[in-house]
Amino acid sequence: MPSIRIAKAADIAQMVPLLLADARQRVRRNPGLWHLPADPGAAVQADLTASLGADNTPIRRRWLLAEAEGALAGIAHTMQLPVPPIYAGALGPPGLVMEASCVAETAPPGTGAALLAAAEADLTASGSRILLAASTPGDAWEAVFAAAGYDPLTQYLARTGLSAAPEPEAALASQRGLGSNSAPPHASDQEEADRQDPPRTAVPQDVAGIATLSARHRQILHQLNGFWAPHAEADARFGAWMAKSQTFPDRDMIVAEPRAGLTGYVIAQPATALHFPAPHDVGPVGFVDDFFHVVLDDPQELPARDSAIQRDAAALIRAAEAALVARGKTAALVVCPAAWRSKTAFLVNAGYGVAMGWSIKRV
Repeated sequence: MPSIRIAKAADIAQMVPLLLADARQRVRRNPGLWHLPADPGAAVQADLTASLGADNTPIRRRWLLAEAEGALAGIAHTMQLPVPPIYAGALGPPGLVMEASCVAETAPPGTGAALLAAAEADLTASGSRILLAASTPGDAWEAVFAAAGYDPLTQYLARTGLSAAPEPEAALASQRGLGSNSAPPHASDQEEADRQDPPRTAVPQDVAGIATLSARHRQILHQLNGFWAPHAEADARFGAWMAKSQTFPDRDMIVAEPRAGLTGYVIAQPATALHFPAPHDVGPVGFVDDFFHVVLDDPQELPARDSAIQRDAAALIRAAEAALVARGKTAALVVCPAAWRSKTAFLVNAGYGVAMGWSIKRV
């Protein structure tokens, strides 16, 4: 069994090759999402230098090393997540075992489990009563987390290969549940009217409507998992954040409004280092954290795929993708709770697939 210790700045040189090897595995599994910069080794070294050389940082990060027979056998990277202001956070900041955790091919059996146990002990000693763990489909950590009692919490679904070119009509027909030679179903006058209102950029007057939809969104989240218990002032806090977000030049806020009022909203913004370890270039990836449409009100079932409400929701997510493409992005990553079956199905219908996931364990 390997020995586990906290990493120091002097360990950086031996950590870099293992973290790069781990990054290249992600690239092989999903090259459209995971990109490497021109000098990924320099990016890893800079991140480790900043992390291991900093004291009293606002966000607690820790690197743990597993060693066997004098060689580096694995790395666990952890952090304590600040609780977003719209959630109650009664149990304090969760501890997260991050994607950058990895095990060497030559590591002895049980290295992953030993690293996880050490990471859990370190996080709980620092006050975390909820533990989260990140993994990507096909990696060895999925089995390690499941064996340790973690349950799926959040999925991150990705669509890659985004471009400015319009989609072929055959593909659009397929997304409506039609064959390429099929005629569209007969639509009512109201449905035809609904189609004439494409998604649009949000304006300040939309903040109240977006906040109302967000409250429905949060209610479903809480219903699916108590982890997402809303803060007592969630509505006011969310509304204030939406008003501020409209001033940020790096993102697009888009709403759907077919005649009767807002039916959905989406915020397309740049991806961040929280989900992309240091070896990866986040530049080509856009991130969609806030996406809700009334088509998702039932967390288990979707309306018919050829219904007006489904087309309205599909147009909204496509508008977000178009906004990302206009900013030079080639992939979109969308957050979806693992238990929200209708949202997962909607995104899969729109061409998305699970690219990573977070699991949860309460201690």
